[in-house]
Parts: sequence; C-alpha cells; structure tokens
Amino acid sequence: MRIKHFLNKAINLLVPKKGNVNYGWSGNYSSWKEVSVLCNGYDDKIIFEKVKSASLAVKNGKALFERDSVLFFEEDRNEDFLKIIDAVALDNNNELHVLDFGGSLGSLYFQYKSEFSKYKNLKWSIIEQSHFVDFGKKELQDENLRFYYTIEECIKDKNKADIVILSSVISYFEKPYELLSEIISFNFKYILIDKTIFCNFPEDILTLQIVPPEIYTASYPCWVLNEHKLCKFVSTKYDLQKKFNPFGETVIKIDDKTAYFKALLFKIK
Repeated sequence: MRIKHFLNKAINLLVPKKGNVNYGWSGNYSSWKEVSVLCNGYDDKIIFEKVKSASLAVKNGKALFERDSVLFFEEDRNEDFLKIIDAVALDNNNELHVLDFGGSLGSLYFQYKSEFSKYKNLKWSIIEQSHFVDFGKKELQDENLRFYYTIEECIKDKNKADIVILSSVISYFEKPYELLSEIISFNFKYILIDKTIFCNFPEDILTLQIVPPEIYTASYPCWVLNEHKLCKFVSTKYDLQKKFNPFGETVIKIDDKTAYFKALLFKIK
C-alpha cells in the first residue's frame, strides 16, 4: 500500500458503502463445508487470468504493482511495514530474506521493490498454489524473486527466511491454526500476520465474503479470528513485538457485529 490514516484503493473497494449489501462479509456459519457450497473462490480460472494479466502489466512497466488484479500507478507505502522490514534486515547484517506465504504473483514484492536496493542481499520467496507458482517461475522469477510450491522446497533451495509474511492469508484457510502451527514448527525468527481481519467476539466466526465486482466476481469462506486467542496460540513459541493498523481505523460490519484489520509482528523466544 503511502498509508498513514487513509485508505488505499483496494480497501475502499472491499468495504461496502452504506446501504450496499451486495458484497462484504456476512453470516456466522457452522462449518467450512456449509459456506463453501455458496462460494466460488481463488481457483476460479477467470480470476487467475485477471491476476496474470495485471502482473504482466507490472512486469512490463505499465503499473507499479497490483493487488487482487487491481493495478496501482502511484507509490503506496505503509511506514510501519517498512520499519519492520528494515529492522529485520538490520538484524541480519543488512541482508533480507522474506518468505511471502500466499503472496500471489509478487504483489508485496513489486509494491516495495523500489525500497530494496538498500539491502546488500535480497531474496523474496513466494509460496502459492501450483498454477500461480508455474506461471511465476515462467514469467516473473528472477535472482531476487522466487516461487515455490511448499516451505520445504524453499528451505531445500537454501532459502531459509528471516521473516514469514502472512498478508491476508490465514483467514482463508479452512484450519487457520493448523497453518500457524506448521509455520511455527519451522522456527523462523519473525512472523508478520498482516492485513488480517480480527474481532473481540468470544469466539472466531466463519463468514461468507463476497468480493465487489469492481475487482472480480468471487466469493469465499473467511474466518474472522479472535485477536487474543490467536496471540495466545502463537505465544507458545513467539513474543508479540508490535501491533499496527494497516488500514487506519477502518472497521468491517458483519451483520450486527464489528471487526477490524490488524497487523501483528512476532519474534521467536
């Protein structure tokens, strides 16, 4: 995203306008299966083609970066995010290796690419679905940006990351705590859970998220996780270092409930 306390193009699209109930988050479903039958999701071919097209536009210099197939033509930075990346590099002799789990076709990488020249060694590794990785390896991969099918493959390629970034990712896994448990098991030094929807409800809730048609036509299950519960889960091996609001004071209405976006940085004990 330059965010201080204003919203970027993508979040403005995602948050429904007053009176608009055609997209956004709704419901509290009892199971992933129950809500999945109502959805079409990330594996949709049309969505993938739109993301591919946008990524090639970035590669060819027609835009600075893309997010969810939406093109951005001006620099858009989050200072809290940059401070974290700088601190991680400083902690590693000005070298930086990022494991961007669920990083699409390099959305974050291209968004912040102009900042990376200050590091003496940069590796940005993306773990994604197989068709994203196939395309990324063929069309986008270079000496800094790499694509992998699994974390194990990435590590075997001598690419053990300093920080794992989970940006708008864990909410879209059927079993988010199993994903976190897997990530934690690799003992990465830092974990950044970024741009994630949280709540202070007694329990996590499972919603149906409908994407606004200005981005693409899609819907999928989305967890809204209890922030305290997640922090407690990760704290078995990691200490919470920093919190920030990636989209300022934006809130999300889920029927009669309110949720919010948060970023959480953890460091291994």
